[in-house]
Amino acid sequence: MKIEVFYTKNCPKCPAAKALCAELAKEFGLEYVERDLEENLIEALQNGIAAAPTVVLDGKIISRGAVPAKEKLVEEINKLKGK
Repeated sequence: MKIEVFYTKNCPKCPAAKALCAELAKEFGLEYVERDLEENLIEALQNGIAAAPTVVLDGKIISRGAVPAKEKLVEEINKLKGK
């Protein structure tokens, strides 16, 4: 299972989103990937990602343009893990 954060260098919300996702990845044993939106623009746009931060959990967009609530991310992780 993988959690990805699409970010931009100037995004004020991105550091908080990256920190939260890194924390949960460690806690739940997930692969964690940070992707610069500008460097991965074609891939991002092909997947409907045009805002930063965008959090993607196993290919499903969980949050767009905001830092997701920790509880929401934990709920989504548990759903995918079948808990």
